[in-house]
Amino acid sequence: MIDILDGTVRNPGVVRKQARKLGIVAPEMWTYDECVYGVQLCKAWKKKLSKYAPCLCIEHLQQRVLEAEATEDKERAKAIRTTMTREESSSMWSCLSYTFNDNGGRSNAVTRVERIENGATVEYTEQTDVERVVREMTQNRFTLADSSPLCSGLLGEQLGYLANTEVAEQILTGNYVAPEEASNATVLVLDEISRIAEVMKQGKVSLSVYPEEFTQYWKKMKERTSSSYSKAHFGHYKAAAMYKQYAEFFATKLSIIAQSGTPTSRWGIGMTVLLEKIAGLALVDKLRAILLFEADSNMFNRLIFGDRMMELAREYDMIPQEQYAEKQSDGQDGTFVKRLLTDLSRQMKTPLGIVSADAETCYDRIPHVFASLVFQAFGVFITAVMVMLGSIQHMKFYLRTGFGESKEYMTALLGMIIQGLCQGNAAAPAGWSLISAVLINVYKSFGHGAHFTTPISRKEHMTAAVLYVDDVDLFSMNSTLVTEELWEEVVNSTASWTELLTIPGGSGKADKCFGYFADYEWRDDGSWRYTLVPDKTLNIVLPDGSVEGIALLPASPSRVTLGVSAAPDGQVTQHLHGEGKARDKWKSISTRASLWANRLKNGHLPPKFAWVSYRLQLWSSLRYGLGTLAAPLSELWEVTKNFAYNVLSYLGVNQNIAAGYRYLHCTFGGVRLISLSAEVTIGRLNMFLQHWDMPNPIGRLLRASLETLQLEIGCRGSPLMEPFDPMGQLATHCWMTSFWEGICAFGLQLQMDYPELPMPRENDRCIMTLAIQMKYRGDDLRSVNRCRISSCCIFLSDIASASGRTLDPMRGLQNVDYASSTTYDFPTERPSQRDWDVWRGFWSSYCLPDGSLPCSLGTDTLIQCSEGVNWRYRQCPESISGMATHSTRHYARVGKIMQDLPVDLRPTSVSCHSDTVTLEMHGPDMAIVDSNDPDDFWSYLASDNGDWMWDQLKCPLGIDVVMEALATGTAILVTDGSYNRKVDPRLCGAGWVVH
Repeated sequence: MIDILDGTVRNPGVVRKQARKLGIVAPEMWTYDECVYGVQLCKAWKKKLSKYAPCLCIEHLQQRVLEAEATEDKERAKAIRTTMTREESSSMWSCLSYTFNDNGGRSNAVTRVERIENGATVEYTEQTDVERVVREMTQNRFTLADSSPLCSGLLGEQLGYLANTEVAEQILTGNYVAPEEASNATVLVLDEISRIAEVMKQGKVSLSVYPEEFTQYWKKMKERTSSSYSKAHFGHYKAAAMYKQYAEFFATKLSIIAQSGTPTSRWGIGMTVLLEKIAGLALVDKLRAILLFEADSNMFNRLIFGDRMMELAREYDMIPQEQYAEKQSDGQDGTFVKRLLTDLSRQMKTPLGIVSADAETCYDRIPHVFASLVFQAFGVFITAVMVMLGSIQHMKFYLRTGFGESKEYMTALLGMIIQGLCQGNAAAPAGWSLISAVLINVYKSFGHGAHFTTPISRKEHMTAAVLYVDDVDLFSMNSTLVTEELWEEVVNSTASWTELLTIPGGSGKADKCFGYFADYEWRDDGSWRYTLVPDKTLNIVLPDGSVEGIALLPASPSRVTLGVSAAPDGQVTQHLHGEGKARDKWKSISTRASLWANRLKNGHLPPKFAWVSYRLQLWSSLRYGLGTLAAPLSELWEVTKNFAYNVLSYLGVNQNIAAGYRYLHCTFGGVRLISLSAEVTIGRLNMFLQHWDMPNPIGRLLRASLETLQLEIGCRGSPLMEPFDPMGQLATHCWMTSFWEGICAFGLQLQMDYPELPMPRENDRCIMTLAIQMKYRGDDLRSVNRCRISSCCIFLSDIASASGRTLDPMRGLQNVDYASSTTYDFPTERPSQRDWDVWRGFWSSYCLPDGSLPCSLGTDTLIQCSEGVNWRYRQCPESISGMATHSTRHYARVGKIMQDLPVDLRPTSVSCHSDTVTLEMHGPDMAIVDSNDPDDFWSYLASDNGDWMWDQLKCPLGIDVVMEALATGTAILVTDGSYNRKVDPRLCGAGWVVH
C-alpha cells in the first residue's frame, strides 16, 4: 500500500484485493502516514511475539493437522507431521550445537591469521593482509614437491612434469637404466613401479562414464556441500541426475574429457577455503586449506582414481596389509596392531623398537611426475592422468575467508607449475595410498619390520608398519637379535623410510616424529621392568640429504597416534585421565566428559535435550578407540563414577538414587546410563570377533598373544575359557588379559575354534591346576609359575620321569636353559632364589614322603609331547631313539649294530653325553590310539561336526550321483549372491543347491 502511494505499483487493484483478503478495511482510504504507522505497529507486535514463535508455530501446525484429519486428507496430515518433526529436530540440534560445540555453533571461517616472523607472532586482521599472507603460504606449499629427486637433474629432464615421455614408458616396461647420479633408493622405487606395472599390465581402468554412474553418484551427494568457483554447485548436478537425457549428456562429456586428455578451462579455477583445525588457533601454518574443485571435476577424480583405480589395485591384491586407510579398516585397527605388538613384546620379553615418522603436508608435496608414474603403473591411461594433474598445474587459486571471496588469485610463477594433489581432491587419498604402497613394498624388501612367531602353532609372521594417510609407525622386533643389533635395525629402518619418503617429495617433521625402544631387565625378586632409554641418537633423513634428531622416549610416556593415546608399557592412564584444555585438538575421556558436563550446566537445557546430547554427542565422541584399550575394569569404573553422579540432576534424575540403578536398563526401573566398563568390553568383543584368526596382522597378533597367554598361565585350551580369578594374576598386563577379565566379569561365554593341547600321558595334570588346588595364591603362586615357565613345562608329565612314578631329576632345575628341549616358545623368565625355594617346596608337598607321585602317570598317548626331543626305548633288540621335530636319531648298545629301525617304543629317561646316551629308566609301552580317519563320506562330515547341514538333504538318486557330478564337472552350483570373493574368499552365508 505504501508502494501504491509512492506510485511504484503498476496494478494497484491487485494489491487492494489482497489487502481486503487479509482483513484490511477500505485500503484505498488509508493515508501514507497511517500505512507507515501500521508497519511500525506490526514490527513491534512481531518483536513481542518472537519469543513465543516456536510455540505459535507448533500450535499453527497442530491446527492444520486437525483440519487435514477432519477432511480425511491423510497425505497432507502425514506431510505436516513430518514438517513438525523436522522443525523440532532442527531446533533441538541448533540448541545443542550452540551449547556443546567448541565454536558455539558459529562458522569457523577465518577472519584473522597469525604468522611467526623473527621469532615473534604477528597477527593480521585486515582482509588484504590476510589474503596476502595466505597466498604466500600456499605459493610456497605447492612448490615443496620440487625437492623430489625426480624433479631435478637428468632424471627430471627425461621424465618431464607428467611422465608422458619415452623414458617414462621405459620405466613402466622395465627397460630403463637409471643414470649414475640417481640414488639407490630412487632406483629401487622405480624398479618397484616397474614390477607393479608388469603385474597389472592386463588390467586397465575404464575411461567411459555411464549415465547410471552419474545418476548414482549425485543421488547420494549432499546438496549443501561447498564446491565450484563457477557457482555450478552440487544442487545443479543433483537436479540433472534426475533426468535421463541430462545424465547421458554429462556422462558423455566426462568420457570425452577422459579419453582426450584435455580438461575444460573451468576445471583450472579453484577456491581455497581456510578452516581452523583447533578453534581459536589462527597460525597460518596450522590452518587447514581445503581446495574446492569444480563439482564435476571432483566427480571425475573420484570415479577414475578414487573408485576404479583402487578397485583394480584390490583385485590384483596390490594394497599391502600395512595400509589401514582402506575399505573395511580404520584408524582403530592401526592402533590395535600397535597395541598387540607391544603386548607381545611385553609378554615374551622381546625388545621392540617403534618409530613414529609422520609425513609433513603429504598431499601438497607429491610431484606430478611421480604420481603419474604410479597411476599409470596401477592401470590408469595417461590421458586421464593429464586431465587431473594438468588442471592443477596452472590452476588459479581464489580464496574464501570470513571476509568473503577474494578478487585476486594465486597461480604458478613464470616457468613453474603448481604440484601436489591438494586437500579437497577426491583422488588425493587414493593417490597417497598407492604411493605409500610403493614405498612400503621397497621398505619391506630391506627386511625391516617386526618378525614374530606364534609360540604354540609355530607360524612365522611379519608386519612392517602401520600406515594411515600421513601417520606412519615403523616396527622393529626380532627374537634372534640381541639388544645392540636391534637398535642398529631401528636406526637403519628409520633412515630407510625417511629417505624413501623424500622420493615422492615428502619429508618427516622432526617435532612430530619420535621413537620408543623397549627392553627388559629383571629385579632380584624375579619381577621385570623396562630398562632406561639408551643414550643414543635417532635421526630422520631430510629432502636435502641432511639428518635431524628426533625424540627417543622411554616406555611409559603416552603419545597420541590415530586418535588414541598409547605407550609401549600398555598403560592407558593418559587416554582415560589425561589433563587437557578445551582448545586442545585431542582430549582424554575424563576431559571430554568434564567439558560436556560444564557446558550442560551452563546451557540450561531441558532434560530431553540433555539425554539426546548425552547419548549422541558425548558417547559418540568417547567410543572411538575404546575397544583397543587395555585397562582393568576397576580403573574404567573410576573414570565415570563421579561424572555420573554430577550430571544426574541435569538429566532430570534424583542424584540420591542408588548407584546400582544408574546403569540398569529402564525396563527394570533403572536410569540406563552408559557404563564405560561395559562399552569397553563390547568394543573389545567386537574387535576380537572381527579379527580373530583372520589372515591379517591383527588376526595373527591376536593368536600369538593368546597362545603366549596360554603358556603364561599353563592351561590346556583357550585361556579365555579359564576363570580369571585366580589365574589372571599369572598373566602379563596386556589387551588379551583385559579382554579375558571383561568376559569373565560380565559372565560371557566365548565359543571359539581353539584346539586343546592333548594330555601327553594318562592321569596327566596341568601343573598350575595342581598349584591352585593346593591353595597356592599371591606371590607363592607367581613363584611357582615363574619356575614352571623357566623350566618350559605345562603338564606334570613334562617334569616326571619316564616311569611316571617319580619326578625327573634332570627337569625343573635352577639355572638350566630348557628352551632347546621344547617345541614351544615359552616367555622369558628369570626366577629369584625365593621362587626356586617355593618351587621345590611345592613339589615336596605334592609328592609322597618317598618322593613318588601321588598318582602314577600311565602310558604315553603322544609320540610328540611339549618337549622338543622325546626319548624312546625298545627292549628287543635294545635301542634308544631320540625323536625331535624334524629328525630322529637311533642308538644301540655300545659294541652292537643297529639292525633295523625300532618300533613298539617306550618312553625313556636318559642323560646325554657328547656322542652317547645313558639309560636311566623307561616306562610302559605306548598307548594304542585308535585311528579316527573317516572311511566314508558321512563319517567325514561327522568328524568335523558338519553333518547338521545335511539333515534336510533330499537326494532321490543317491549321494553317489552328486559325487560323480562333482568329479566330472557337470554339477551346477547356485548361491544366493551373498558370496563375495573380493571381500573374503572364505566366508559365505548360503549353502550350495546341487543339480
